[in-house]
Amino acid sequence: MWRYADYIITSMVFVFIGFELTAVLKDNLLEPGDLMLALLVVGTLIVLRFAWIFPAMWLERLRRRRHQGAATPVGNRETVVTSWAGMRGVVTVATALALPVLTDAGDRFPQRHTILFVGLATVLATLVVQGLTLAPMVRWLRVGDDADTTRVAKALRRQAMKAALEAARTYPGDVPDRVRNAVILQYEGDIASHDALHTATHGKDEVEDDRGDQREVVELLRRAAEAERELIIDARLKGRVSPEVADQVLSEIENRAVRDSG
Repeated sequence: MWRYADYIITSMVFVFIGFELTAVLKDNLLEPGDLMLALLVVGTLIVLRFAWIFPAMWLERLRRRRHQGAATPVGNRETVVTSWAGMRGVVTVATALALPVLTDAGDRFPQRHTILFVGLATVLATLVVQGLTLAPMVRWLRVGDDADTTRVAKALRRQAMKAALEAARTYPGDVPDRVRNAVILQYEGDIASHDALHTATHGKDEVEDDRGDQREVVELLRRAAEAERELIIDARLKGRVSPEVADQVLSEIENRAVRDSG
């Protein structure tokens, strides 16, 4: 519903700009420098947007590192897209049209037609040029890729687990062998489980026709998790474990179910 409303509003803006721009060009002769002025204004707006958004994002990343100890997930590619998405619209047109036709002295408002032309040209240029090139830029920079987010998330999760496994293997501290082996075994098991579930769900990556058995995997995981829940709830009801212990284990099961399904 909102999408159709956006389309209607955008179409009305273009129609309105067309009418106003036609009226400006019809009633007033543009001076030779008007077109150049419009181009300079558009170029200045685009450059200034890049000039303040990049430092602002750099300061935000610095602030997050100092106060939260983690970098912001917004990198240079996202900042480029944000900087380029600086389209002007109805507010610019309304501001230009709000200029009075006559001054208090009764004279024509100086250069009103030039201001209107520059404002309308700015809106038209940013909406058309920046608007039509925004989607190709997003795809080219691979920001918000349309690829299967589940596959991307699983690949990233596997990379993280491999990094953790390597850190455990190469940890320079003096820890008992059983501690190091336990942590290594934990992550080796996680990686093996991750790979097996990925193959069962999505198929082997090297086999093009293997689409996997996602429905069956989801159903079996659901049934297995339900069996876990039933056992824990039964143990809690019969007093074999405390409510706190049961809630803790149930929470772990739910977290694992969310991770395996996503």
